[in-house]
Amino acid sequence: MLLSWSRCRRGLKTVTKSKYSLGIGEAFPESEESQVANATSIGSFRLRSGTLEETNSFVLDKSISEELETENLILVKEDTQRLLVDKESTHATSGKYLIDMDGSFSINELQRLPGKKLAISFNGSTINVEEDDIKVVGRVAMVMGKE
Repeated sequence: MLLSWSRCRRGLKTVTKSKYSLGIGEAFPESEESQVANATSIGSFRLRSGTLEETNSFVLDKSISEELETENLILVKEDTQRLLVDKESTHATSGKYLIDMDGSFSINELQRLPGKKLAISFNGSTINVEEDDIKVVGRVAMVMGKE
């Protein structure tokens, strides 16, 4: 049995009207309230010439911080990259970290060595330092950048 177009259209209008008139569903599912509930604000900094300059806070989707399994994140802007740094992870093992060396901040690859030493990579060169010579601010958990 074929239905005429006008009859189908009337049926669609009825279904659409009844759905909203019955109060089914959220009236504005993409409202500001639902977007704010799924977001968290984190500290944001620009790394320039060894200093961390505080900038406007950064709004991050909560699913990202949940996936990274940390609540203590900051955003560090360096050149064209945005790095999410986990400030809870301050015991360097192997990876990319935000470090403070004599009051100068930088993002470097670190590798733990025997005897409480760390190997720090600086643009292809590696130096070995005592663990107490630097302060690990946090581990880089995620990198966002432009291609």
